[in-house]
Amino acid sequence: MALAPFGPEKLTSVGSVPVSRKVKDVPVVRGREVQLFPRTLDPLVIDAATDFAVTMEDYRMMVRFSTNGGKKEYSIDWPDMEKDMRLITQILEVLADPDLDDSTFRQSIFADGSFGDSIESLLMQSELFSRLKTEYNGGHFSPLRHILEVLNKLETDSEPETRVFWRISSFFHDLGGKALNYQNRMHGMGSAVVAWAFFDHANAVAEAEKRKKYDPELVETTIALCLYHHLFEVLQVREDDGYLHPELNEALLAIGYTNELIKKGLGPTPDQVQEVFVNFVQAYGYQDLIDINRFKKNFPELWQFCLENPDFLYDLARFTVLDISTNPAYEVFLTGNAFLYDCLAAQMALEQGAQPVDNPEMN
Repeated sequence: MALAPFGPEKLTSVGSVPVSRKVKDVPVVRGREVQLFPRTLDPLVIDAATDFAVTMEDYRMMVRFSTNGGKKEYSIDWPDMEKDMRLITQILEVLADPDLDDSTFRQSIFADGSFGDSIESLLMQSELFSRLKTEYNGGHFSPLRHILEVLNKLETDSEPETRVFWRISSFFHDLGGKALNYQNRMHGMGSAVVAWAFFDHANAVAEAEKRKKYDPELVETTIALCLYHHLFEVLQVREDDGYLHPELNEALLAIGYTNELIKKGLGPTPDQVQEVFVNFVQAYGYQDLIDINRFKKNFPELWQFCLENPDFLYDLARFTVLDISTNPAYEVFLTGNAFLYDCLAAQMALEQGAQPVDNPEMN
């Protein structure tokens, strides 16, 4: 068994991540239509799907509900929403241009005078999104700088066919949640809400004007990535978690592998984390890394979505590299991400009645 074929040596920079997927030729199972992000925005459904310990009080800080003729509709606590929809539309004109190579695209990101209406300058015209300039995490990049740096680190020239998805999903991944002042793991949900609100609005306008709408697959996958982009962090060690095998969890805790210590710069080195995971996999195998039954119970929509869209799990793992790359202190998570990706990919293939196909680029 090749240890961590999507391993840390391949996950140290965005450019080094191979384009090919690890799981190939997995048959697609079509069952009921999966609404990954429930269209009713029912907070109880989302609670069960994400296992983020979301309380109603927490959720209502982001999303308010109203009843109209017995049908639930959403409204976001969003000042001057119509103006911001126009600003995002301007930004999406750049993000959704498939002919824009990376070098040209990067000139549109920062407000440094080289580009008239840069992404940064447009966001700063919004009362809501200008809140992203506030620094957090002890002086680490502001959410605004982080989003812009993620866009700046994107490398899509080798795969222009997917650059629109990567640019759009990278733009939205932290945008809504952190503008709505959620600096914890719930911010993915806030970003999904804002992304959905935009696409819902934009497609309604396009339909009224008889113009082409945003592709449903692009919209759904972008929202899924926003919602779950901290999945691998959620699965990794925390004292109150039961996802990891107890012995693996204990071994990681013994070297100080906790969010709290890592954020303080007191966590283990990547080599220490690698050694723990390698020793465990040699003893037990990938399929014992996490409690897959608990995962499927707590993330049913995600699991079904991955079964129907086998590439998404890879995209999610790949995006974590991009997301982490703006903060070197978090690179220690990459090793765990790689092993957990391998575990979930293997479980997914088994459930589909197929086996993961080793990719030489990843070994």
